[in-house]
Amino acid sequence: MRVLSVEEQKGSDEEIMGEILKMTAVSKSEGYDETGDDENNTYAKWSPSASFEIDIRNPNLFGKFVVDQEFYVDFTLAD
Repeated sequence: MRVLSVEEQKGSDEEIMGEILKMTAVSKSEGYDETGDDENNTYAKWSPSASFEIDIRNPNLFGKFVVDQEFYVDFTLAD
C-alpha cells in the first residue's frame, strides 16, 4: 500500500492530536515493460483496487508516515 496523504488533526490549542492516514494499492505511474515483471504489478494484477484509512492517535507515530512511502499489509486472523 502507498501513502496518499497524511492530514494532521489539531486541537483548539493547535497541538497535534492525531493524523489521518490514507493509503491506496500500489502501481507504477510510468507503466511496466513488456514482461510486467514487477512486485507491484503482480500485486495489482490480483488486487487492482484497494484503499485504507486510519486515524492515528499515538503521538509516537506522528510524522512517521510520509506521502509515497510503500508498505506491506499483513492480514493475520485474530482468534
